[in-house]
Amino acid sequence: KLNHKLREEDKHLTAFSSPYGYYQYKYLSFGMKNSAQIFQETADKILNGLQSENISAYIDDVIVPSYSIS
Repeated sequence: KLNHKLREEDKHLTAFSSPYGYYQYKYLSFGMKNSAQIFQETADKILNGLQSENISAYIDDVIVPSYSIS
C-alpha cells in the first residue's frame, strides 16, 4: 500500500481554502515537507530483497537495469 493515511489530529495541518470551500488532505502528498523521505522508505521496504538484482527505487520510480532495451 503506497498511500500514507494522515492521522486525524494532523489533517488540519494540511488545510487550505478556496472559493469553493475548506479542504484538508486525507493522505500524505508529495509536496509535504518530509514526504519524499517517507515515500522512499516505503519503496525500499517493498523492494527489500531485490537490491541483489540491482533493482532500486528513487522516491516514486523503480529502476531496473538491463543490457538491452529490446
